[in-house]
Amino acid sequence: QTNQHYLVSGGGGGAEDPRTNLPAVAVNQIAFMSDRDGGDWDIFISDLNGATQVNLTVDSYDDMNPHFRFDGARILYDSSRGGTSHLYAISANGTGEVCLTVGFTNNPQRGKWSWDGTKIVFQGGSMGNGQIYTMNATGGNYVAVMVDTNDDEWPSWSPDGEWIVFQRKAGTMKTRLYRMRPDGSDLTVLTDGSDLDEMPYYSPDGEHIIFKRGTATPDIYRIDAADGGNLTNLTATAADVEDSPVYSYDGTKLAFQSANGGPTTSEIYWMPVGQTNRTRVTNNSSKDWNPTFSPAAEMVSLALVKTADAQSVTGGQVVAFALVLTNQSALAASNTVVKDTVSLLLSCSTNTISGGGTWEEGTKTITWT
Repeated sequence: QTNQHYLVSGGGGGAEDPRTNLPAVAVNQIAFMSDRDGGDWDIFISDLNGATQVNLTVDSYDDMNPHFRFDGARILYDSSRGGTSHLYAISANGTGEVCLTVGFTNNPQRGKWSWDGTKIVFQGGSMGNGQIYTMNATGGNYVAVMVDTNDDEWPSWSPDGEWIVFQRKAGTMKTRLYRMRPDGSDLTVLTDGSDLDEMPYYSPDGEHIIFKRGTATPDIYRIDAADGGNLTNLTATAADVEDSPVYSYDGTKLAFQSANGGPTTSEIYWMPVGQTNRTRVTNNSSKDWNPTFSPAAEMVSLALVKTADAQSVTGGQVVAFALVLTNQSALAASNTVVKDTVSLLLSCSTNTISGGGTWEEGTKTITWT
């Protein structure tokens, strides 16, 4: 297989810009960073089988560390321009690029959208002194969450937005994984610092965290999110260098980079969760790193009309609330909604209800016709 890739120059007489054929909202796509066009890093987008791959950021800068927003409409990444790193967002067809960190001067990079798309967590600071911040998804409202000298890197959100997981230096070529609240409280150690544990990422159900462990031939591992228990090797390849794991938003797939000849030949792969058979997305002599999934289907629009938080509840009572569910892509000519399934995240301002009741919190599946 020879994957397609494009370098679109500013000169005349060249091929048509393939970005013009891309939809602004990506479905069943993978974005990643690659140095295949001109030696600088660019953000590429590909379908899951790798048949068509398009350079979204055709420029001479280093555009790195992409992360898809949950709706597939925007990709977050960092770019070094004029000697300074900033966070940028771009549509899935390469249009609408905007800098989100204008005025922030502490080297913002490695950003991740929150799962609801309203916040961004990112790494600031210098090499060897990483620090963790949050901000609004549209920029501004910067919050210094963990600013110290411990070298904290690669933060990402839990699906409910209640936790941030990250890595912290624990010695020469060794790191620990931690999680904390978005205000820096409840700091919890998840791994023991005996190895190089990097790039942690939550599962969509919030139950697990995946990460890269090892130095010479690292693998992709999984632990329980609450306490770091049940360490499990998900790839277990003796010779390959595997890194940068990420779940798909629906929780059915796991993507990562893998190389047999060192990181300079690293390629993008994905495999179904719970299985070991993998699909190769890229195949070239360049470096392809840090994959990220778009959603597997067009997102359903949910509008919460009435919330349980606004009511006084006692044990034994049932609180009802209404949802307006719309899926414009599934509307037939008769204006009936095609049968589909949607996940709803229920939450409450407190998990304790007076009178001995409990609020059931988590992801529920609703099917409608």
